[in-house]
Amino acid sequence: VSYRASAGSSATFPYLGQVSGNAAFQPYASSNPFFTAGILTEKNPNLDPEVSIAYGVGVDKRFHGGSILSFDLQDTVIHDVFETLVQNETTPAGILGVTGPINVARLRSELATLKYVVAPRYGLGFNVAVAAERSIVDGIPAAAYPSVASGTVGFPANGVQICGDGLATPGIPTCIPYLKGYGQITYANVDGSFAELGIDYEGKNNAYFQPPFAQVDTSFTTPLTKHVEFIVGVQNLLNTNTYEHLPAPNAGVTLVGDNDKGQGSYVATLIPAPPRTLHAQIRLHVGR
Repeated sequence: VSYRASAGSSATFPYLGQVSGNAAFQPYASSNPFFTAGILTEKNPNLDPEVSIAYGVGVDKRFHGGSILSFDLQDTVIHDVFETLVQNETTPAGILGVTGPINVARLRSELATLKYVVAPRYGLGFNVAVAAERSIVDGIPAAAYPSVASGTVGFPANGVQICGDGLATPGIPTCIPYLKGYGQITYANVDGSFAELGIDYEGKNNAYFQPPFAQVDTSFTTPLTKHVEFIVGVQNLLNTNTYEHLPAPNAGVTLVGDNDKGQGSYVATLIPAPPRTLHAQIRLHVGR
């Protein structure tokens, strides 16, 4: 049995352009019809660095036969988190959006990971890994969210698992899932061939804005000669939740956001999972 413990702290300093220089003005854009007078982005010379403090503990248990069971706990707290304050001002030209960086109270992330590996040199093996995570920000003032009159909902929300709306950059994993898991069965032969079949589980709050789902992958390696081997692999073997690359109607999961009228929600646009992908290669070993 082996034990692990770690602790650390780090600081992220604001960019020079966030704290110094002239305010930037963006004229009215048809893509944002609410701010009819444009958007003014101000600087904040009083912006403090983000400071994180993290702790971790873990244990490994090695059994006869070489199998290993691992368990880890991590806790990270980030103080003075950077967020953007958005305020509306009525001017003769219309509504002016005034934005600028601010510090909010804290972001806390807690992670638990469990792994079990059986990897014999030859024969049947398997491994499984499960991770549960809680990542929540608090202390964001109501003024940081646009008015509900603008038809928008702000993210992230106080006291809610972190998830972005994905509208600006679809496909970017802006959401932190509550639960993720991966399991794999393997077989290694004495002639050097190797096969695996795995399944990836994406839990609630995943980056695709889909209800929980799983994808299957597989790969096979075989030696052709002493120096050459052939490898073939398939990701998303069953072509799960790809929807032929088109969002399904009325699909997606409800996201919870905050604004100056309280919490609100809407159904986010579903993002298809990557399609079935085949990869094949020839590997050459020199010096055997």
